[in-house]
Amino acid sequence: MKKRRPVKRKKRSKGRRKFNINIKAILFSLVAIAFVVYAVYFFVVFLSIETVDPVAQNIASHAILSQESSDMEKTLFIFEKETDEARRISDVYVLFENKRKGISLLVYVPGNMYFDGLEEEFGSSISISSLR
Repeated sequence: MKKRRPVKRKKRSKGRRKFNINIKAILFSLVAIAFVVYAVYFFVVFLSIETVDPVAQNIASHAILSQESSDMEKTLFIFEKETDEARRISDVYVLFENKRKGISLLVYVPGNMYFDGLEEEFGSSISISSLR
């Protein structure tokens, strides 16, 4: 019989243990947790915003122009320009006045703006300057 060789075993030190730490997995987990926390925070803040329409609360006090036609006075100013025997509308101003509230509003309507109300008669929308 042959003699067996003695097997050497590694001795473990009782004070030291070796840990395998996967740094990529830890960083990925931290980034994922940070993203989830931020998303929750964003939705909580976004959904808690209160929107209030001040006009809808009290429309009579906020409206510049009244709903009653007797309170409203409308004036239309049309300026024409003559070019080569043809007169065209160059500018249009509309003045709205509310006598009861003492408020007036001046609206400028440029001549190159198109009007869509006459498609049945003209076939397409026409510019305001050609409405003369």
